[in-house]
Amino acid sequence: MMIAEPLEKGLAEDIENETVQIGWNRKKLGEFFQTKYDWDILAARSIWAFGPSNTGPNILVDDTLPSEVDKNLLNTVRDSIVQGFQWASREGPLCEEPIRNVKFKILDAIISPEPAARGG
Repeated sequence: MMIAEPLEKGLAEDIENETVQIGWNRKKLGEFFQTKYDWDILAARSIWAFGPSNTGPNILVDDTLPSEVDKNLLNTVRDSIVQGFQWASREGPLCEEPIRNVKFKILDAIISPEPAARGG
């Protein structure tokens, strides 16, 4: 399950201008979002991607709880989820227009423990 909400004012511009970069280590990324945008430190350190591309004005965040989602299994499909996020951000939901200024939060995921069911 995933939800979408608007990005904080100015955040899209910070991403596009590379004031913040997805390639930063988790600690630095977390400190930036906590200090400048008052994000919870755990959420800030759980950013998976900016999109489309690494400087697009959208964010994908793993907001799942370890008590509810097997993080090891989730990480086995992380690349596929990020790829889907990149594609959806670039193509948009209706008119093949890019999405802008949206934070996507993954809240829950049910992932098969069988590799064959995950495409692996």
